[in-house]
Amino acid sequence: MTTPSPSSNAIPPPTPAPPGGTLDLHEGMGQLALDKAGLLAEFQALSRPEGQAMRILDTDGAVLRDWQPRPDDRANPEIDRRQLRDLLLGPLDVQWGRGVTHVVPGTRDGVLVHFADGRQETFDLVIGADGAWSRIRPAVSSVTPHYTGVTSVETSLDDVDTRHPDLAWLIGDGSMAVYGVNRALVAQRNSGGHVKVHAQFRAPLDWHTDLDLADVEAVRSSLLALFDGWAAPVLDLLRHGTAFIHRPLYVLPVSHTWTHVPGVTLLGDAAHLMPPLGGGREPRDAGRRRTRRVTRHRPWRPGRDRPRLRGTDVGTGQQVGEDHDGRSGTPREPGPRRSPRRLRPSPAILSTSTIRSPRLHGTVRHRRGPFRQDHR
Repeated sequence: MTTPSPSSNAIPPPTPAPPGGTLDLHEGMGQLALDKAGLLAEFQALSRPEGQAMRILDTDGAVLRDWQPRPDDRANPEIDRRQLRDLLLGPLDVQWGRGVTHVVPGTRDGVLVHFADGRQETFDLVIGADGAWSRIRPAVSSVTPHYTGVTSVETSLDDVDTRHPDLAWLIGDGSMAVYGVNRALVAQRNSGGHVKVHAQFRAPLDWHTDLDLADVEAVRSSLLALFDGWAAPVLDLLRHGTAFIHRPLYVLPVSHTWTHVPGVTLLGDAAHLMPPLGGGREPRDAGRRRTRRVTRHRPWRPGRDRPRLRGTDVGTGQQVGEDHDGRSGTPREPGPRRSPRRLRPSPAILSTSTIRSPRLHGTVRHRRGPFRQDHR
């Protein structure tokens, strides 16, 4: 990148936007990249292997799964996004607070960047890593994000171990999720006793027309009504939330690509916006890796095997993906919709045991025994 000449205008002080919650870096992927950058040791000092723990509850408080990592398990440790961002930036000179309105590629001196304060500067290379509503993307692509039909309302708990020990016990050391019909509550620990809670539900984009999203108590009451009937300890995640942030979930088409534009490219959500479902990988690369694993197992048998690695594009409704040999599949109309798979206990193990905690205002039940897949 060409460094612009110093300007006499004062640059705003470093006030980076909140970088969000926590994420996990996998061995052989994110951790491998950090190792090659010489940052793995620093990452291991900051990351939380215990954050890999995952607890799944039914809406009545029954524990369906309670997975705890081994003490030496560092396969997918969690780290706060803020900590990871600071680790990656290191000694780089970052100028926070300089909003970009748009870029113009192909000028005589390179890519012309227009800033929100009216200034313009030219660069050799501009990488749009500016998220879902990228101001850089229009320079290479006319595609815009589509609403998925799912909305998330985020709240948080601070100093949870001291101020809300009952919820700290319920959440555990990592994440906790409660899944209902078209609704879910997900809580995830960050460092320093901070917990982020996401209330997720299917709704039209204008679901809040008659609701003032700035009115904390009104939003709280609306969410409690939406999740009415769920176990009281679970609803405490909403009762004790400090503020609420509306986050409708958008995606870009899975097949999104663009024609090369000299000096401009995209990275992250600006390039391949996906729902926050733990994928965390560029879709095409992930498909290629999975294809290699499939084809190494045995050759594909025409007429006998179903096509591999296909799915439905949330943004367009088309079925897309890759064939058995890694070639891009042609979008096709979606077929009849199948019922979702559900985990159900077998009839022989419907008995439950009860876990009681003197600090928990309620009861959490644990269903014993294996579960079977119900394909009905």
